[in-house]
Amino acid sequence: MSYTGSGTNGIPDLAGYKFVTAGSGQGQAVKNNAASAKATFPGVGTSRVIYYNSGYTGACDAIRAYQEVEYAYKLHNTYNNNASARFLTHTPSGCYRFGS
Repeated sequence: MSYTGSGTNGIPDLAGYKFVTAGSGQGQAVKNNAASAKATFPGVGTSRVIYYNSGYTGACDAIRAYQEVEYAYKLHNTYNNNASARFLTHTPSGCYRFGS
């Protein structure tokens, strides 16, 4: 899946999105099917937040901006149960944080 956004932009429902990069999941649905995540922050001071439910609710995982860790090799709260994602300037309380 590829998405470009910043600020509070996001995807309230991952239904209809498919993995586009080469790998074992290429062509498969993203919703409730992602075990890991990568965030690239080219000069953008945001965190990538992945939510369990559509509409940015439920348990969440966050890959924080400007951190050494830009990968979540194994999502903690949303492993294969992810329905929405967005960019935020903060990390919501209760989210599992990748990076410090």
